[in-house]
Amino acid sequence: KFLDEFKISKTNLSNDREFLLQVARSSLLTKVDADLTEVLTPIVTDAVLSVYDAQADNLDLHMVEIMQMQHLSPKDTTFIKGLVLDHGGRHPDMPTRVKNAYVLILNVSLEYEKTEVNSGFFYSSADQRDKLAASERKFVDAKLKKIIDLKNEVCGMDPDKGFVIINQKGIDPMSLDVFAKHNILALRRAKRRNMERLQLVTGGEAQNSVEDLSPQILGFSGLVYQETIGEEKFTYVTENTDPKSCTILIKGSTHYAPRSNKGCGERWSQSCGKRSQGQKHHSRRWCVLHRPFEIPKICQHEQVGCQG
Repeated sequence: KFLDEFKISKTNLSNDREFLLQVARSSLLTKVDADLTEVLTPIVTDAVLSVYDAQADNLDLHMVEIMQMQHLSPKDTTFIKGLVLDHGGRHPDMPTRVKNAYVLILNVSLEYEKTEVNSGFFYSSADQRDKLAASERKFVDAKLKKIIDLKNEVCGMDPDKGFVIINQKGIDPMSLDVFAKHNILALRRAKRRNMERLQLVTGGEAQNSVEDLSPQILGFSGLVYQETIGEEKFTYVTENTDPKSCTILIKGSTHYAPRSNKGCGERWSQSCGKRSQGQKHHSRRWCVLHRPFEIPKICQHEQVGCQG
């Protein structure tokens, strides 16, 4: 009741980074130790500010990817102003580091698919079998040619430019080999939730067909590179212009540490995000959590869970 009477509204919180840092710190101190709190507080705050659209007053926390990485310690948790994918290229000859990359976001099958109905083909000679294999490949090769033509159009012979393909559907080994020969980094079977994030990060448009490819639908990223940790590969899409999606890499030497911090990270972002859209608070600077992670309030008498 006291908090309800003494709270006031505060606007333009998206421009008050220091206040949002206090909100995040208050939430974090109820869950993790003080040393880890100082590491995670700016990470959570920057993540919320990155995805907040001030003009539309819209905050979509689903655009914050919280990824677990069983590596190093929780204090090595990092904020990536871009997107991190939990897989990499599937061909050994593909580049692992691409600068000034044009990014093609696809939802197109680049592999031979079986027919939806029962079908059969009978042949009586090796020549007929070779013709069958060639006709099956011809359909996919036509798609590859259009993609490579687009790459040649935007990159030309400039060694300082690169081309990256991120496809939601599959890419067969023969297609991967073609891309590798043209120095293209191609990722297949990307998660559906990352397709929208890729558009917000790179500025490209997702394509469901290769019929109308043009340079205008391509995204751009200053640096796309791969990192291998054990047997796992991670692809970083970074150095983007005003990305509206980001990634928090929660690290830990055990499987338990990243999992426990990931659940907390989602609530930390929600708490800080609600404040960035403007809520009620008191004019004093001490912050107390009433119903933790949901409604931060300000109390003028004592400090609870926050550093002033």
